[in-house]
Amino acid sequence: MKTLGVDCEGVIFHAHRRSVPRSLDSLREIVDSGQFENVYIVSKVNAFGRIYFPLRLRFLGFERRTGILRKHIYFCRRHRDKAVICERLGVTHFVDDRLKVLRHMKNVPYRYAFDPKKRDFKKYPEAIDGTTVVQSWGELVPLLLDTTTTALAKGE
Repeated sequence: MKTLGVDCEGVIFHAHRRSVPRSLDSLREIVDSGQFENVYIVSKVNAFGRIYFPLRLRFLGFERRTGILRKHIYFCRRHRDKAVICERLGVTHFVDDRLKVLRHMKNVPYRYAFDPKKRDFKKYPEAIDGTTVVQSWGELVPLLLDTTTTALAKGE
């Protein structure tokens, strides 16, 4: 079964602002599709963010709006720690806006760079191999819910 991991800032929310267009509705669509056994949020935050993000998510009704359980939200202190968390959770698909993060995701077969910064392509060229670049949730959702990807993830 497929397991999805999603970064928070830059993919679901803009820094200290509202949500990325279609992010919350898209997450609900993905959860409701039943194509992923679990959907996790895996995000790097500082000490302030460990307090701020859970409050923000609760205020926005994140669990109700997306179907992602509170216990499926993981925070770490360093970008490379996301890979360790994803390996432990069995994440097969991961979405992040930073190639710096995706370069560490060697055990995640399907990696998606969500509207990455242009400078990251030069800085982390090794992250491009095996990574699909998308610009929006409208582009990402069909890729995640593609039946071909589902069959490959199941080993068919």
